[in-house]
Amino acid sequence: MVSTPRRAAVALAACLLLPPLTAASCTDEPSGITLGQATRGTVTEIVEASGAVTARAAGTVTSPAEGTLAALRVEPGGRVRKGQVVAVIASPATEQRFEAAAEALDATSTGGGTVAAGSDFEAVRVRTDAAAEQAFATAREHAAEVTDPAVAKALTAQLDAARKQYLAASTAAAETVRALQRGVAGVGEAVAALSTAQRVQARQAYDLAEAAVDALTLRAPVAGVVQLGGSGTMTGPALTDLLPTAAAGNSGPLPGVSEALPVGAPVGVGTPILTVVDISAPGVTAEVDETDILLVEPGGKGTVELDAAPGVTWDATVRSVDLLPTTSARGGVSYRVHP
Repeated sequence: MVSTPRRAAVALAACLLLPPLTAASCTDEPSGITLGQATRGTVTEIVEASGAVTARAAGTVTSPAEGTLAALRVEPGGRVRKGQVVAVIASPATEQRFEAAAEALDATSTGGGTVAAGSDFEAVRVRTDAAAEQAFATAREHAAEVTDPAVAKALTAQLDAARKQYLAASTAAAETVRALQRGVAGVGEAVAALSTAQRVQARQAYDLAEAAVDALTLRAPVAGVVQLGGSGTMTGPALTDLLPTAAAGNSGPLPGVSEALPVGAPVGVGTPILTVVDISAPGVTAEVDETDILLVEPGGKGTVELDAAPGVTWDATVRSVDLLPTTSARGGVSYRVHP
């Protein structure tokens, strides 16, 4: 009699413990619970970050020299091709330097700038080197003011090549003058070496001055839509102008465009004339918190949602992640991610 209650108690306990382990039940009704097998799976973590829509690219065209705006060949809101002439600067000082360089080159070509046999050869060499350095310094200043990366790169390469060529001629002249002073070289050799250095200097000065004049014709650094003035003195294009659905049909002036400089207005080195904005596709810059940045890497896929276009999303791919952190609006540390 004692054991029966015990057996009943054990059976009840079994009925209570079985459901979590098997589909068996102490009743005839199925429980709906089955056994499963543990497997490995991928856990997807979603990183959310606020950001800003930007233009794909933008380039501001500035004046490379002091002078006046001689011509403006585009209208605000107009579309231009990369390399298209957009404005012309008139710079009397730049043009005068070119004319002087042309006269000096002509003089050396006709023999007017060659060294006389009775000259102070060392003084002539020093003056020639000083003239070359002045020409190179002016060219360096000009190249530093050019905003178009391709033009600036070409001018810098031209300057480096010219300087290298002149240094070779100057070194040869200096060695010949020293040899003359030691009685090893003759006067004729010294005259020839110094005359060669003068001709090289005159040619390089002419070429650099010509490049400075050519740069007065301003060209569009990128293909896009024209905004008058500099990017730092105006608002950018409207968000709707940056969206792919609207960009194709945008043909009017962009909002926030400043007034144009009138033709004939004075300009200085670096005066912004206009900005060309590439709106062929929108760009996005996102601020990702430092706690999530390790989850983001180039090539990663994402989705862009815009407050200005509720319910509309665009697929994006992470192009780059900044290595240096920035301070977020809330005072924390974040990293810029560029889809």
